[in-house]
Amino acid sequence: MAKLALVYGMRLLPADELESVGSAEVKLRSGSSTGVTMHLIEGSNEEDIRRQLLQSLDAFFDFYPEYDGADAPGSGPAVAARVDR
Repeated sequence: MAKLALVYGMRLLPADELESVGSAEVKLRSGSSTGVTMHLIEGSNEEDIRRQLLQSLDAFFDFYPEYDGADAPGSGPAVAARVDR
């Protein structure tokens, strides 16, 4: 299996300050680019957010159990989620 890279970013902000969350772009060495779906998790405390984040990571890896090269960058489905609690 090829070496993989998980691209992610995190930032805690007051939920009532958010207006929108857009997608992020990743530039590839081939010269092409692909999008990264941004996710928003809201919670009342650190433990709640951490629990939801771990559930989201588990779901991501359940959705993509193996990488066989068939899902070339940019060819897979984009999944967005907003979790309000």
